[in-house]
Amino acid sequence: MKHIKQLLVFLLIISVFNSCEKEEVVSYALDDISAPTNIDALFDISSEEVGLVTITPSADGATMFEIYFGDEENETPTEVSPGETITHVYGEGEFNLRIVAIGLTGLTSELVRVVTISMEAPEDLEVDIKISGTNPYEIEVTPSATNATVFDLYFGDVEDEEPTTIMAGETQTHVYAEVGDYTVKVVARGAGAATLEVTKDISITGASNSMSLPLTFDDATVNYEFVTFNGASFEVADNPDVSGANDTASKVGAITNSGAQWEGGTFELDPPVDFSGDNKTITMKFWSEVSLPVLLKFEGGVNNERQNEVTATHGGTGWEVLTFNFATDAVKSYIDGSQGVGEPFVPTGQYASMVLFIDGPGTSAGTFYIDDVEHVAGNGDGGGAVAGEISDDFDANRNIGTWYGDACGMNDAFPNPFKTGINTSNTVLEYKDDGGQYANVGFDVDPNFDLSVDNTFTLKIYVPSSSITGSQPNQISLKLQDGTAGEPWAQQTEIIKPIVLDQWQTVTFDFANDVTAGAADPLSRTDFNRVVLQVNGENNNDFVTAYIDDFNYGVDNGPVDTATQLVGTWKLAAEEKALLVGSTAGDIWWFNNAEDVTTRACLFDDTYVFNSDGSFNNVLGADTWIEGWQGGSDACGAAVAPHDGSVAATYAHDAAAGTVTLNGTGAFLGIPKAYNGGELGDPANAPASITYNVVLSDNDNTMDLEILVGNGNVWYFKMVREGSSTDTGGSDGGTNNGGTDGGTTGTAPHSPIDFETGGYGADWTWSVFENVSNPALEIVANPASTGINTSSTVAKYTALQGGQPWAGVESKRNEDIGDFTFDASNSIVKVMVYKTVISDVGLKFSEASGEAQPEVKVANTKINEWEELTFDMSGSIGKGITGIITQIIIFPDFQNRSSDNVVYFDNITFGSN
Repeated sequence: MKHIKQLLVFLLIISVFNSCEKEEVVSYALDDISAPTNIDALFDISSEEVGLVTITPSADGATMFEIYFGDEENETPTEVSPGETITHVYGEGEFNLRIVAIGLTGLTSELVRVVTISMEAPEDLEVDIKISGTNPYEIEVTPSATNATVFDLYFGDVEDEEPTTIMAGETQTHVYAEVGDYTVKVVARGAGAATLEVTKDISITGASNSMSLPLTFDDATVNYEFVTFNGASFEVADNPDVSGANDTASKVGAITNSGAQWEGGTFELDPPVDFSGDNKTITMKFWSEVSLPVLLKFEGGVNNERQNEVTATHGGTGWEVLTFNFATDAVKSYIDGSQGVGEPFVPTGQYASMVLFIDGPGTSAGTFYIDDVEHVAGNGDGGGAVAGEISDDFDANRNIGTWYGDACGMNDAFPNPFKTGINTSNTVLEYKDDGGQYANVGFDVDPNFDLSVDNTFTLKIYVPSSSITGSQPNQISLKLQDGTAGEPWAQQTEIIKPIVLDQWQTVTFDFANDVTAGAADPLSRTDFNRVVLQVNGENNNDFVTAYIDDFNYGVDNGPVDTATQLVGTWKLAAEEKALLVGSTAGDIWWFNNAEDVTTRACLFDDTYVFNSDGSFNNVLGADTWIEGWQGGSDACGAAVAPHDGSVAATYAHDAAAGTVTLNGTGAFLGIPKAYNGGELGDPANAPASITYNVVLSDNDNTMDLEILVGNGNVWYFKMVREGSSTDTGGSDGGTNNGGTDGGTTGTAPHSPIDFETGGYGADWTWSVFENVSNPALEIVANPASTGINTSSTVAKYTALQGGQPWAGVESKRNEDIGDFTFDASNSIVKVMVYKTVISDVGLKFSEASGEAQPEVKVANTKINEWEELTFDMSGSIGKGITGIITQIIIFPDFQNRSSDNVVYFDNITFGSN
């Protein structure tokens, strides 16, 4: 095996060298082999020898591990092979155990755990046990205690149980095989012999939620009981034939007939099916290899309504959609006599019992499958919505066929948990992402969308901040796909919109005017027949719950609700000419330059908050820019009343007129001195209200403002929504609309990449390539906090003499920088560098598949000082297989080297100029 690996590496190296002869640059070898994944470790502490721990690391794709125990400075790591267990003796204290998994190509992944070593007995043991929201048989156990190093967990479902041991700060899941009452025992252990124990009783009730249409058989919390009779049997099974009308791998209902007449069963529904309105059509996906009749009957009327039934014929071709139209085809069912049996009947009541007969009068034996039984409007052709007009309020007015959840819990008959604001309806769709990597919900339509006629979708959404984990951007995306394609996502088109947490809001997706990602020119496409909704991004394992209502397409709902367009937190764009004053004739008197973004940082970190209740806040932080007319000296200082954010202000946005008015003495946008008709010379003369002209762009993420100040003069301000793709500014000086600080937040590309704590880059997974031993990229203190770069921390790359000219460093694909496409608004990329030699700096980007975009090289012109290099990536616009960028690749010192060279880089930004 060892020789095979050596041969593989040798052949791959030969391949790389050959490709270098054909092409000027190869960014890295083994592009299709990623860093190790699923890194973990078994950890235990001895009760007999003080401080002795054992560690067994594991990871998929790892060929070696480096262990840093964290109890000495300048530590040399200990190498451990896969499957090997290592021991170490700690002294008392708290240490960061760092495990680095190394793959075949040198790519690495890391795991960090806190190790607490204390001779004192564990104290204050607390155990949090939660039952999973998606699997009622699964629990999550999170223990915590003072002075504890590890916890032994006993789940109480087997005899002579061996404990599961986890470290402090970890959560352990466990799946029970059956319902019942169990006692969970947790034992906290430290470095000494003393332990502390807690037990908790839990009840596993299994699938206990009632059934309601649609029946998808995919929700583990629902009890899909089918009460059979006359010899039939039933179970929930995997889709045995992923094809035809049911081409999704999912759970289905399996009904087995023994061969007797009138075999069948009953589903009890809560809430009952309501036929009081116009929607009287039931559709069902049904699988059979023989042609036969399927009879669907409703009984158990809430008010003793008449039993009735419809029969549909299956063609015997596998998965087909059967339609049962109770408005035109229903007849009276047999009760205990003739009583009009077989006569036409139109149900108008509510029915709790849905009865199904497969080949009722016949004797067909075998297993048949059903899925996606739903109550729809219209004739239900194809089981989907009619693409000309779609409306779903998740109550009575619905014509969407089947909503599905992909790696995501979904309930489209969920009681509205937040009957507030613009949405007091009774029922909504619950979107519950409990860590699905590509969680989404969606539906299919028939016929396809015609975006040249109707190109706007709207919906209402509410995301509670308490449901969010991790640091994903607060957003919702709507994707249009060709559901018949082998890879529907490959040629999709997508609009991403920011959302505000803890309130209902209307979001509009306009494929004619909004910025789209993915396939170009969506209006010309005629193959879109699938809608996919995704909340807070993809390719992550963070949690989020959302509630969706009033989904509409092609429906005239009157004037578009623009009340929520401004809702959120805004700040001045961190760029040149974000502030500008001139004449209406086009003359410019003054504008801020790029350096002002730093020298006036106290102004550029001010935030302007438009709240959903119509209130407005100036959030100025500890200081802001104070001018002479305010008693200052054109420098940072404490805010001066009334322009200090203390006023209880409101706002009114008139989208038709293109204006926004602030009401409240001292409320302002941009700078405080500009008002309608003049500029202030004394804070005491601040007006009670100010009206600005406003234009929104970039999917409502950029706001351009102007205000006439008299004598033909005008102030212009450019603002960006905080956390959006247009926000390339520095630190957050205002409020946060939810989620957690730090890490990879905001809309892609995640920038500026400034390597600061809480910013972008510092906690990314950077991998060095083609650099001999590939020393890791370091995040270090700025070696020269002068000139254009006064930031605290920067990235340090050591280009080794023996490394390839194209040696470099890359972010983790599909994760760190996010998914985005290049366009005119973001194709100018700027990078600050500090170098000791003159050489090219190379920059390129790659797609999820590894497809590389065109590379651009720019040489520095200065040494031993910071310099900003500009890379024009417009050549990447529309290039590639999908054009969706997921990775940044940097070549800091692109040359043949005669010595080791250290390069520092920082503040990578994306813009239009």
